[in-house]
Amino acid sequence: MFFLSFTTPADRRRKHQRRRPSVTLSRSQVILTWSLLLIWTLLMSFGVVSHLDPQWLQELSRPGRDVEALDYKGFGDNALREGKYGLAIANYQRSLEILPDQVPVLTNLAVAYRKAGDFASGARLLTEALRSETSPSLKAVIACNLGELREEQGQLDQAVQHYQEALGCNVEQHRIYHRLAMLYIKTEEFDKARAAFEMVLEKRLDPALEYQQMLQHAADIYADNPTHLPIIEEQLARGVDAEDLRYYDLEIVRSVQQHDPAIASIHDFLGMVCVRVRDLDAAIDHFRQSLQIYPDNPHTVKRLQELQQMKRGQP
Repeated sequence: MFFLSFTTPADRRRKHQRRRPSVTLSRSQVILTWSLLLIWTLLMSFGVVSHLDPQWLQELSRPGRDVEALDYKGFGDNALREGKYGLAIANYQRSLEILPDQVPVLTNLAVAYRKAGDFASGARLLTEALRSETSPSLKAVIACNLGELREEQGQLDQAVQHYQEALGCNVEQHRIYHRLAMLYIKTEEFDKARAAFEMVLEKRLDPALEYQQMLQHAADIYADNPTHLPIIEEQLARGVDAEDLRYYDLEIVRSVQQHDPAIASIHDFLGMVCVRVRDLDAAIDHFRQSLQIYPDNPHTVKRLQELQQMKRGQP
């Protein structure tokens, strides 16, 4: 005889429950479990926020990023001075990855590319920086660098255009006129070279221009300062007059300027250019003024003697 044996679902549950041992967590284990869960939740939340990169988080981390970006720029500047152009490029790129809106770093990166022989990258970066920059002094620096790059490529007409663009920024004009004058000597446009060197001399001997350039540099330094910047910009818009210079002893300033060896060099250049345009009297006058500043310059002494002999009809 066969017997059919069966159990109900309730019987099976009771049997399973009798076999399964009961687990009871201690208080410390519960606290540890919830602590780990809380830490995991915080880490996941921080990861999500970091990925979204909200504006408040950018502002919170800005001081640290500024310092880090400035450090990489410093490393790049040192490498550039030492002629390690590849290292300079790498550091400038890292600085721009941290803070992309740094026009000085972008300009230095372009210079590093130019020094390394990559003129295309240098020109692209300088053109981009020139388009985005608003500060007159920085625009002048960028335009000058772009002019020098075009000059090294032999694109002299474009170089002249960029130097003239830098002149429109009204900053460091004597340096820009000097670059133009040297470029005109290359192209044998001696009348233009003479006019440019005369502008160099005029700008170098103008105390008001030096004061204006000082104000422009101050405006760049205080670009983010709401207290000082409006005062400086108002002064720049008004221009420089005698009242602004009353605290300076202009006789001393002019004396220093007129005895500056750089001024003697400009007179030498003007003397040589005047010879090329057959204005021997002006050339003699410039060589004499050069010797008043630098009496022991043998080259200037020799040139002056030769011109005086030519004036007397001697070979």
